[in-house]
Amino acid sequence: MSTATVVAPRSIEEAAEAVRHAARERAVVLATGGNTKRTWTKPAARVDIELSTRRLSGVVVYEPGDGVITALAGTPWAELEALVARNGHHLSPAIPAPSNVTVGGVVAAGQSGMDRLRFGPLRDHVLGLRVVMADGTTAKTGGRLVKNVTGFDLQRLHTGAHGTLGLVAEVSLRLHAAPGLRAVGLAFHPTRESALEMARAVTRLSRAAWAVLVTDFTRDSESKWMVNALLGGGTAVVESEVSSLQAALPALPWIVARPGTRDEAQVPLTWNASFGNEYPGGWRTVRITCKPTALNRTLFALDRSGIETRIAANPALGIVDASIRPLDRGVVERISADLARVGARVHWRGLEDELRARVDLFGPDEPAGIALMRRIRANLDPNGLWATGRLAGGL
Repeated sequence: MSTATVVAPRSIEEAAEAVRHAARERAVVLATGGNTKRTWTKPAARVDIELSTRRLSGVVVYEPGDGVITALAGTPWAELEALVARNGHHLSPAIPAPSNVTVGGVVAAGQSGMDRLRFGPLRDHVLGLRVVMADGTTAKTGGRLVKNVTGFDLQRLHTGAHGTLGLVAEVSLRLHAAPGLRAVGLAFHPTRESALEMARAVTRLSRAAWAVLVTDFTRDSESKWMVNALLGGGTAVVESEVSSLQAALPALPWIVARPGTRDEAQVPLTWNASFGNEYPGGWRTVRITCKPTALNRTLFALDRSGIETRIAANPALGIVDASIRPLDRGVVERISADLARVGARVHWRGLEDELRARVDLFGPDEPAGIALMRRIRANLDPNGLWATGRLAGGL
């Protein structure tokens, strides 16, 4: 059990004062939010103070006409989703269980969503940040409007840094027009190869695809693999694409969320069912990334592990989320090494604390640019205020 003191300021000014106090006391600080991403990093080498953003909540500025929203870091992601949806906007990334995560946590973890194929990674949506630095000063980077975003893109440094460069206290996000119509395509396949072939065909033929996944979440031995595609956009565009895809891929049926029909409610229910397929009884997850052209050999390398797995693969992006059991240190290290040999990278998530402390969550090889990352860390946190040892390369 952690013996760290938990501090939960109610304002950015209180957060800055807490950091200044920690700096004077030479305390080590761990920035936290909803604590849903704690297992995405290794346990910190030392933590004296947990600086929580859970009370740092609320929308600062939202002008629907500008397509930008600014919120404090502790604001639940679901709260922003609901607010902007009422005004005809879509908030990207689309992530599972949005009521359990905070705005600052999403940014700090660099959590892109299932809609990445259409809207790109999270870093493309972060227009500006207000960050509490290691000396207790606050720094602004970027801006609240697209036209005002000038200078160095320092907000990209903090996106995905897990609070190792500063406390993300306020976030400005770009919004997108909500889709006029959505449609879901579902098809079952006896083999992974045929499912991947169909998914790649959908991606080639569609410009309105938000996501195209291949999963083995079904339990039917004859149709183990499922293709799940989501389209979204203007009504005419989606209807035209569904018609074209039905003609090109007749084995892929579609549910279209036309207003006033049963399918209007069925589409979001069907799509959300593919989010967060968590398995009880010791399943743990690893995110595997590779070049899209290397996806087949990456999956074959995972097959060779001989371990029971369930996967959700995004062929267009070269991303695989694999649920695996049973796990021990040897299995984690063997799978990481096998995947590294075919050029794939891993990020283990959800491991028990004891195992998380003993293995490298990010694989055996240090990432490219690690020397630059260390120099940046040394310049932004010269006295080691923020907890270390959590990320790749010991950062």
